[in-house]
Parts: sequence; C-alpha cells; structure tokens
Amino acid sequence: MSEASTTPQQVAPEVRLFGVRHHGPGCAQSLKAALADWQPDCVLVEGPAEADELVAHVQSADMHPPVALLVYDPSAPQRAVFYPFAAFSPEWQALLWATHAGATVQFMDLPRSHLLALQQWREEGQAALAAAQADATAETNTDPATEAAADPVPSSGLAAGESDSTLQARRGDPLDGIARASGHADGESWWNAMVEERRDARELFAAIAELMQAVRADWTATDPAPPQPALEPA
Repeated sequence: MSEASTTPQQVAPEVRLFGVRHHGPGCAQSLKAALADWQPDCVLVEGPAEADELVAHVQSADMHPPVALLVYDPSAPQRAVFYPFAAFSPEWQALLWATHAGATVQFMDLPRSHLLALQQWREEGQAALAAAQADATAETNTDPATEAAADPVPSSGLAAGESDSTLQARRGDPLDGIARASGHADGESWWNAMVEERRDARELFAAIAELMQAVRADWTATDPAPPQPALEPA
C-alpha cells in the first residue's frame, strides 16, 4: 500500500484565445472589456518576438499611435515587414491594458528573422529555378512556359513566382461563404455587422473561436495547401 502524496497538485493555467480583426474598433472595445473582466496575469499579442524589449515604451508619454514596428533584413532592406498600430487596434489596446495592469506581456509569433530568412531562401530558389529553365530553354529551344507548368508547387502553397499576397487573393476570404449564407455581400460586411457593431460582447470571443475552428476544418478539407501553421503559430 503506497503512501498518498502530500505534494500539492499543480493547477493548469487557464488559457483564453481572443480572435480579433486588425484595426477593428469593435474588437478593441470588446477586448478591453474582456481583459478587465478576466484579469489575466500574462498576455500574448500577435507580433514578432524581436519586439519584446520595446513593449515597455507603450506607456511612454511620448508614444502616440498611429505607430508601427519595422522588421527588416539589414543586408536587403527591401525585405521588410511593418506591424502598424492605431489607437483602435485590438493589439494596441491589449498592450496598453497589460502594461498598465502589470501583467507579463510578450509578442507570440516566431522571430521575424526566421521568416525573412525563409523568404530569402524562397527568392533565391525561384531565381535559381528561373535561371536553370532559361539555360535549358536556350539549349533545347523548348517553351519555358511549358517547363514552368510542369514544376511542382512548392510546399508553401506558392506557385512559381507567386507572392504571399497573390496567394491570399487566389484563395479568397474564407468568411465569404458564411457571409453570403446570412445575406451579407462578403466577409467584411458580415464581420462588421456581427462583430464590430455588436453591443453585447460577453460571448463574442467564444463564438469567434468556435466559428474559426469550423472554417479551418473546412479550409483544410478543400485547400490542398492551407496556410503554414508550423511557421505562423499565432
């Protein structure tokens, strides 16, 4: 007969996910209310891990939005990413609430340097592929368009020479189907009516989480190359 352990059991921390739209004023207002009601001791915000040391400046008297984070490759400054914040951005309101409440606050994306390196690798690979195709065309006098069409689509889901923004446009807005089913013109108008203009937001974020789980399941079933969850965990 073993002796019962007297070590206190550890309680798993409660984790809540707040799905928002960038620069959504209704989301920002609802998020402020949700954080004030819940009082978390740690807040993670979508953004690059490299910017954690800048969070303290959010409460600076000289810091007035609109502001933006800029992450770039010093060896190729054109390879850069902006993270803009307005006063009505939910992410900005989360940063303000957390720093004012004394909660731990961090950005939760992978370091952007990793993704910039991946972008460089992709660009170099596409350039090498184009050069190889040009050489092959010169030698065999074949049609380069035919050769390009035969190349497999990279694992990222990008076709040869395609940008991330072009890929997103090709896929469309995953909320458009829900919008049309409910009588709205598109996902933007649906989101505005159902989320941004919503007055009673007590169950808003739980509903958004349930909706997005359903949308992701449908997206994965119909799209052979869904977004890169392993690279963009946030």
